[in-house]
Amino acid sequence: MICVPTFPGDDDQRLFNIQTYSYWDSIWTVFKVARERYLYGESVLRSFGSMSIQSLQFESFDHRTIQDVHDLIAAFYRFKRRTESLFPLEPNLCEDWYAFLREEAVALCESADFVTGVLNACIYANTEVRYAGEKRANHVQRERYWAMLEYTLPRYQPEVAT
Repeated sequence: MICVPTFPGDDDQRLFNIQTYSYWDSIWTVFKVARERYLYGESVLRSFGSMSIQSLQFESFDHRTIQDVHDLIAAFYRFKRRTESLFPLEPNLCEDWYAFLREEAVALCESADFVTGVLNACIYANTEVRYAGEKRANHVQRERYWAMLEYTLPRYQPEVAT
């Protein structure tokens, strides 16, 4: 993961370092939460598809398939925590990040489009199904993170004197 500023004031190197260090665990967390939600849905409906079998057999996947999903969650965490001087961060920033990531993944997984999008992206890497899955998952996130994304629009950028 390469952390790049996403919005004005997104320059906390501590957060960048923690999110970079925890990238692999974070990617797996997003996948596992989506898989849990998918399997729960199957059990409620008593209908089981091939994607559940494939997701249960997964030992690894191409991290790039849901890198954008992770990066948006990471940016949203930094966005919500940007007022650090007013509201100090948790003493253990790493634990705070992991807790936020899990809570956010659970919230995003309330959307069936997000769940199937993440699983399709991971399971069907390098296919059109993957790209469609990524697009669906990102759409759900963009709706949820509109406040952050709107903040990055040019009208919110400080004017530079020339």
